Amino acid sequence: MKLTPYLCSLGLLALASCQEKPAVEKQATPETQSETSVTAPATSEESTYLVTMTGVTCGGCQSYVRGSFKDFQGFKSIKFADGTEKGTQAVTVIAAEGVTKEQAIAALGKKANTFVVKDFASQ
Repeated sequence: MKLTPYLCSLGLLALASCQEKPAVEKQATPETQSETSVTAPATSEESTYLVTMTGVTCGGCQSYVRGSFKDFQGFKSIKFADGTEKGTQAVTVIAAEGVTKEQAIAALGKKANTFVVKDFASQ
């Protein structure tokens, strides 16, 4: 097993091959909120999606959801915050127009029973 790609993905190793991947920026926010932006080509038609979920209770959970949703067409950013209902999380995703609730559930794969998409709305 080569550690170089792993260390590179964690940002612990700066190599030219790391710079070929999209740049990921993490913004320091309060504990109840985190945001990740991935540099992607600009699209003329993008939407903001408000996703209400349950089960996203820690940084590891956020990482899984982020990794699942970043494959959406035209993905720009994702932001996590406490939801308005107890036990829910408000996830804001900016991506290309046309992403559906069904695509969000499918993107979560086997974990769709753990990270439940309760509501999915485009703004």
